Amino acid sequence: MGGVLIDKIGLNFAIILFSSLLVLGQGVFTLSGYLGTDDQSDNIPFIVAMAGRLIFGLGGESLNVCQSTIVSRWFIGKELSLALGINISVSRLGSVFNNYSMPPLQEATSLGVALSFGLFLCVLSFFSGFVLTFFEKHAAKIDNESVDLREDEKEEFHWRDIKDFSVSFWLIA
Repeated sequence: MGGVLIDKIGLNFAIILFSSLLVLGQGVFTLSGYLGTDDQSDNIPFIVAMAGRLIFGLGGESLNVCQSTIVSRWFIGKELSLALGINISVSRLGSVFNNYSMPPLQEATSLGVALSFGLFLCVLSFFSGFVLTFFEKHAAKIDNESVDLREDEKEEFHWRDIKDFSVSFWLIA
């Protein structure tokens, strides 16, 4: 779904859109850390947390598609394999860092403060997205190429084409 949307709205706009969803989702999730009550029957913090994670997920997975697209534009051949591997490894290392750093931070401060640190990192990532789009536009001017994928001469996607995908595609995907 993210790839289809990227083709429709353009890569650079998609990076900003999906990064915005990450920040919004983490912001809502962070809010749940400050809503904690002593009343165990009060599930408002849980509902807010799940809403935040839903928004975060809408942006996060689609942003991964954007990142893979950018990496595949900037690297070729064996470089591409290494760059994609590094991209995935850094992502996984971020998860490991989160798993090991958040519990001690929460114990030393509070849940809200620990989640705010995550929000800070998402905002930092958001601004990195702006820098990336600047580099993408600059590189496209140097290469005298189209800035967005939607401007490329590409075969347009139609939902009815899904019925033509082979069984092996569905098993692999």
